[in-house]
Amino acid sequence: VRDATPDLHVTAIDDETSQNLKVTFDVVDIATGKTAHTATIDRQDQQGEFIAPVPAGKLVHGHSYKWHAKSNDGLVDSIAWSDWCELSVDLEEPTVAPVVTSDDFPSEGRGKPVGQSGLFTFSSGDVKDPVYGNDIDYYKWSLTTDVPVNTVNNTTLGGPGVSPSITPTSFGPNVLYVQSFDRAGNSSPQLRYVFRPTRACDDPAADTCAAGVWQLDEATGTTAGDSSGKAHPLTLAGPEWVPGQLSAAAADDKALRFDGTADFASAAAVVDTRQGVTVAAWVKPSSFAHNGTVVSQAGTYGNGFALGYSATTKNWFFGRHKSDKANPAATDVVQVHAGTIVSPALNKWTYLTGVFDPADNMLRIFVDGQEQGAVKYTGTIWDGASSLQLGRARSNDKWVDQFAGDVDDVRVFAGVLDPADIDGLWFTSRPPAA
Repeated sequence: VRDATPDLHVTAIDDETSQNLKVTFDVVDIATGKTAHTATIDRQDQQGEFIAPVPAGKLVHGHSYKWHAKSNDGLVDSIAWSDWCELSVDLEEPTVAPVVTSDDFPSEGRGKPVGQSGLFTFSSGDVKDPVYGNDIDYYKWSLTTDVPVNTVNNTTLGGPGVSPSITPTSFGPNVLYVQSFDRAGNSSPQLRYVFRPTRACDDPAADTCAAGVWQLDEATGTTAGDSSGKAHPLTLAGPEWVPGQLSAAAADDKALRFDGTADFASAAAVVDTRQGVTVAAWVKPSSFAHNGTVVSQAGTYGNGFALGYSATTKNWFFGRHKSDKANPAATDVVQVHAGTIVSPALNKWTYLTGVFDPADNMLRIFVDGQEQGAVKYTGTIWDGASSLQLGRARSNDKWVDQFAGDVDDVRVFAGVLDPADIDGLWFTSRPPAA
């Protein structure tokens, strides 16, 4: 046990219903044979559970104890003591984080393609409990949250390690969180193991490379198809079909126009925002009168990510709420804002890209293929799993920040695109030079 003041429990019954019971507990240090603690618990009835809390200072780390109990109804003791129970006290947490290695997904360089399973070896490292030595019993790990939840048992106590098979679902930087635990449940410091699966596709501009792609070329109707092949169609509520950003060269290129008041489009959530995310869209704003969110992925109360325009800084932003909670304060949002090299312009097509990199917890924003800002994300790792939204965002369980303007060619990637890839997306999707 990892508690020097445990509660000892027994159940006692007296057939003589008129008598009240007492139970005496006796705790003995196995190594010395001396009594470490004794206590008598009195109940005002003839049966039930008796609980004896062990006071502080009676039990010591590294010692093993046995205890038993005997009842008395005020007239006669029970015939015999109960059987002995044993416990060992372990109050020392492992001071060394586990060691993680992987030939399939090394911490340096690129690993196997995303979506393929790989082996990760967990070992205890140089754990040296002063009494129990290396007593690592099991590990917990998680790929999508900084609270490890998956358990894998050690092959032997303090053994050489175990190798679970893990399948990453996003390319680029991934973070594997691992902790080791001893037999008493004491936990080690947490390890962040960063590795980088390669993209399963060669060309990020290919629709099938993304988790969701909405070219928005339907021209009519109240739905917009997902050309990534991942089946996340958009349902339109208000926006109208208008010529797209390539319409001068391709008459069939279309876009959606949002009125900045009530228009939006929505789909099922596309990516796990606890992992790496890249989101990009062509936008042509028609008003800067208020905040306007181009694309977001919402949770219950807030946004797992949001890309748009800030009326406060008068610039483009990419950000996310620190957690998905009601009544967030202004400081509960982390945003990166584009610099002043190129200011937003009304009625001009601009290519916006936002990136969340879990390896260093950085939020980055790109304008027309070039990085314009970066900021450290300081919130919890949470998933905006409710829905994808075009034209609005979520705050305190309400829809806010309706975008005014045109939106075209929206792409969301389950992973972190390199700056060169982002520049390539802008370059290959921009209108041809006149």
